[in-house]
Amino acid sequence: MGQEDKSDMMSLKARVAQALNAEREKDEGCTTRLSTLRLIDAAIRDRDVCARGRGDSEGCPDADVRNVLDTMIAQRETAAREHDDAGR
Repeated sequence: MGQEDKSDMMSLKARVAQALNAEREKDEGCTTRLSTLRLIDAAIRDRDVCARGRGDSEGCPDADVRNVLDTMIAQRETAAREHDDAGR
């Protein structure tokens, strides 16, 4: 029997953490990918703290993580559009 792809079963938080750890293990210094993963991880951890404050001991679910990612994407698209419009 072949091995199953375990990344499909992992939560988004776990997949981000795994990618972050893999990127840290590379010996390339601070890359854009590493910086981006750190930023995403910090946002997820912030949501986890808020969720635990509300009494959810497991932290934020995948739906909240997806909302965090959608918000971060929208923020960066808006910033890029504003930079383009300003001619920067």
